[in-house]
Amino acid sequence: MSLNVDSGNITWDENLQKNGAWLEATTVNGRRAGLVRNQPGGEDACQVHVETKAGVVIVGSLVLSLGKKQNLDPCTNIMETASVVEKSIGKEN
Repeated sequence: MSLNVDSGNITWDENLQKNGAWLEATTVNGRRAGLVRNQPGGEDACQVHVETKAGVVIVGSLVLSLGKKQNLDPCTNIMETASVVEKSIGKEN
């Protein structure tokens, strides 16, 4: 498995316009968020998009080749990981 954390300064509405077709509404520690699984072309990936005042933080996991052989689910523990990352964002953002 590979884990990545990205951030961008797009608004939540812009994120919904781009990813809304496959974004499943959820929350992370009370913050608006979206879970992305089974995105077209991304069957081996899972993401959580978390809204911030400055934009969006994306926590993603990717199953690598050995994990594919083991039938690992890229969404396993992704919400728990996103929760840990969200705590580091800070309440002011």
